[in-house]
Amino acid sequence: MRVNRFDAKNGWCGSWRFAPAALAVGIAVALNACSSGGTATGHALNPGFTYTDGLAPIRPGDQVGMLVVDLKNRSALPLVLDKVSFTGQGLGTVVRVVEVKLAPNVSGNHSVPGGAYQTDPPVDWWPPTRSCGKQLLAPLKGYRLAAGAIARVWVVFEAHDTGRFLVGHIMHYTQNGTRYQQRIPEFVKGTVALRAPRIPMDPQEKRCVRPTKTRLLPFP
Repeated sequence: MRVNRFDAKNGWCGSWRFAPAALAVGIAVALNACSSGGTATGHALNPGFTYTDGLAPIRPGDQVGMLVVDLKNRSALPLVLDKVSFTGQGLGTVVRVVEVKLAPNVSGNHSVPGGAYQTDPPVDWWPPTRSCGKQLLAPLKGYRLAAGAIARVWVVFEAHDTGRFLVGHIMHYTQNGTRYQQRIPEFVKGTVALRAPRIPMDPQEKRCVRPTKTRLLPFP
């Protein structure tokens, strides 16, 4: 399924792909960056607007990959990413983060639209070339984001126990010798249920599993 995410300030912005496992909830309000205790508040990354990406119910043991959190270095200096920390309801109990990587901004068959995936790296059919695209992933720690450069974050969530979850993201980075942290107002929301309906893989993703030799995420 392909949906657009709504930006209340600028109108429809950007095509996002969501497998049947996910439903985009386009909530957009202005939000300023903030941080808590010990580290300087960062402003180098464009905080954008608040988005909540809602997943359909999943079962314990399921893993879902989310290509989310658009990062843009809006400052005049490069920065080095250190890590992503996660906050919110159900983190560590209902769902766990099992993988975090960076998705550099690349074109053509080395990139896929943002959204939810059941493959790692995420793959999708690429209409312009009528072939499969496979997202390039890189270690996040130590990644240098040049001034004006953009990237996305790849996170794999594993359902652990029944309940609801709402997970937010805080980016940690170093710039000009100073460490910063900055909240990016994008959230992943969902429910883990024992009898959640089984969700088939998106056909455009499924057709690219063999050609790209990607890995299927556990989705029993």
